[in-house]
Amino acid sequence: DAGGGPDAFSAWEAFLESYRRYALEVVGCAQAMLPVDPSSPALCGMAIGAARTERHCVHHLTGECRRGFRCPDRHPVAAQMPAIRREFKRKACRFGSECYSPKCLFYHPRSEPATKR
Repeated sequence: DAGGGPDAFSAWEAFLESYRRYALEVVGCAQAMLPVDPSSPALCGMAIGAARTERHCVHHLTGECRRGFRCPDRHPVAAQMPAIRREFKRKACRFGSECYSPKCLFYHPRSEPATKR
């Protein structure tokens, strides 16, 4: 019977059970070898050899990071981004009022309006 039947179903269940045991064993071995929590976002970059920094990726925060998982800086999840952007706004831009980048995350002091005498 090409469509299967009770024997094919039993064989499939046995295969799935053996695969589950194998997968749990592989995960257990991998977790034992890792110095960090495997659910850590830093693991993605580390898994492909990237050195992680403590800095947040400015390009990711502006939606323009082209490095993706290769980026050494942190890429926060969407829920964290508003708070991180607020932190950047508390720091003065090194270019000050001369900054013309529309996506700059830093604080820009306004030039004082000319006062009438």
